[in-house]
Amino acid sequence: MLQKGFGFITLVKTNIRWIRAEIDNHMEDFNTVSSTCPFDTATHGITLMLMHDFEKTRRYASHKSGGGKGFVEKFCRRIYLHIYFNAARQAEDRTVFETDLMELKTLLESGMDIRELDE
Repeated sequence: MLQKGFGFITLVKTNIRWIRAEIDNHMEDFNTVSSTCPFDTATHGITLMLMHDFEKTRRYASHKSGGGKGFVEKFCRRIYLHIYFNAARQAEDRTVFETDLMELKTLLESGMDIRELDE
């Protein structure tokens, strides 16, 4: 859809390198009043307009473009990246993570065999 210029909205994983870089570069923007969601003040959101380079590997040869099978076509598109952040959820996730770590530490210090944890 990007290649043909269709407008669409999709969910993307935050561990994709260029997405993670944009999130990290704009974390301070979530501290502004203008980023606060009017329906849930714990949630903040921003929208970024980006020009991003994409690649598509051809599955078949094309007589029109002259590219053979496996040819990598590069194209650039303007995209809008909507990023949402909930500090309360981050704090909850952190607490759950630390609780799990402490449980695991206690089990290991008690001499429990780690192979028993899979069962």
